[in-house]
Amino acid sequence: ELQPNWKSNLLSEEQLAITAELADLIIPRTNTPGAKDVDVHKRIDEVLFYSHESEEQNLFIVGLQQVDDLSHSILNKKFVEGNSQEKEKVLEALIVDYQTNKNNYVKQASQNS
Repeated sequence: ELQPNWKSNLLSEEQLAITAELADLIIPRTNTPGAKDVDVHKRIDEVLFYSHESEEQNLFIVGLQQVDDLSHSILNKKFVEGNSQEKEKVLEALIVDYQTNKNNYVKQASQNS
């Protein structure tokens, strides 16, 4: 269980917020708690910090920045400032971009690891 005075080991507050929003889109609150309700974003921070090499950590952080950059280009605002439909629109655009440029993503990931 997380301590009440929990502090991030790796991610900034902004990166944690993006991670929380992404996780909550995947596991939203329904009749059960959503990802944010159970601090999935904090667990992700801990797993990244304790179980992954710095190259993988950096790839994750770069990916978060790409989500926010895409949000700025589509919505003219930060990803965390969007409503659910806007966030889903950003994710859909990210998927299309990945499918279109998959080789570039793979190449970039291998160069950064």
